[in-house]
Amino acid sequence: MNDPVAAELHKRFIENADDHWEPDEEGWSICTNWARKIQKALGEDRVTIAGFMTVDNPSAKRMDYLAGGHDFAVVDGRWIVDPWITEVEEEDKRGVYDLEEPFDDFMISIYGDPKCWEVTTLHVGPALSLPAICEPEAAPAPGM
Repeated sequence: MNDPVAAELHKRFIENADDHWEPDEEGWSICTNWARKIQKALGEDRVTIAGFMTVDNPSAKRMDYLAGGHDFAVVDGRWIVDPWITEVEEEDKRGVYDLEEPFDDFMISIYGDPKCWEVTTLHVGPALSLPAICEPEAAPAPGM
């Protein structure tokens, strides 16, 4: 990672992900809990928890297979920080993704369309410059 902020986030929350959990602590497998750990560590002024249900974000095809929905931390309105994807699902080792860079195929399969994300209202941090709700793809008409 070339960006020093991304490198620090990766080191703190991806490389040392287990440092944020106590042995036998409940909730390790729940993505929202990972995002909450990041928000608690960095503060609500830096971290927003965003997420979606895959029924509302059909381009997140891999996530539909994995969980049916997903919550994750967005740090400083720029960085997705997602140790759940690296530690629980073991889908990717990057774990930190720059929203200022184009999404690659993997990111699309996990996060889908950012226009379909919602801010998790109980854990609101800084505002994201993303639409709050997207329109799900219309279902084909019966008989089509």
